[in-house]
Amino acid sequence: MIVIMSLLDDVPIMNIAYDNTPVSEKPIRWQMSRLLGVAGVLGLFSVVESFGLLLVVIAILLTQTVAALMCGFGWLVSSINWSLVGWVWLYDIVWMCALGGVRLLAERFAAYRTVRQAKTRARRGLGWNDRWSANS
Repeated sequence: MIVIMSLLDDVPIMNIAYDNTPVSEKPIRWQMSRLLGVAGVLGLFSVVESFGLLLVVIAILLTQTVAALMCGFGWLVSSINWSLVGWVWLYDIVWMCALGGVRLLAERFAAYRTVRQAKTRARRGLGWNDRWSANS
């Protein structure tokens, strides 16, 4: 999956790098009415998408609440003690926070490695494109 995402990310970059678009002899005039129309439609759909995302989040929270009530009251399933339902929620919340902390530490470590690599390359007088010069 990561390889496919990397390849899909590289395709537009390669197209930009090898752009052979002919340059117009006359200055290009912007078609502002068309540009504003497209921007308005995209903005409207972005607002609709944001409300759709909000509805998805509300649906997820509502589903989790209904599932907890079903387990606690014994609707369609055998009843579970409310303290056990609480412990499960506490367990999930603790692990969610722990995973968030691990993600932040991993991002900080990755950023530190990038800065450290940049300093090392600058000290050696290398740019980012001089990959093989460090070994020679």
